[in-house]
Amino acid sequence: ARVTDEVIEEIDETVEAYNEAQQEVAREIEETERAAKREVARAERKVAKTYNKAEREVNKAAREAKKAKKRFQKELRKERTIRCLWPVVLNIMAMSVVCAVWF
Repeated sequence: ARVTDEVIEEIDETVEAYNEAQQEVAREIEETERAAKREVARAERKVAKTYNKAEREVNKAAREAKKAKKRFQKELRKERTIRCLWPVVLNIMAMSVVCAVWF
């Protein structure tokens, strides 16, 4: 009976040690999962921040391009106006010369 009690006690200790080891492994797995989730969340925030920054830069470049296009079109209109008015100016000058010679 004494040997049996010792064997039972040894089995109980082994089962208890196994259960404790199993709980420790479960805790480590949980901790590792939490750490991994934190790292993923951190990486997602970093990616979002980088994306937002790039998006702002693209939008800024688009605004600047739009302004440059407007300036170019304005200059083009001025140039066209000058080109269109030049014959009129020459005609007026010619008429002035004719009138000056005539009178």
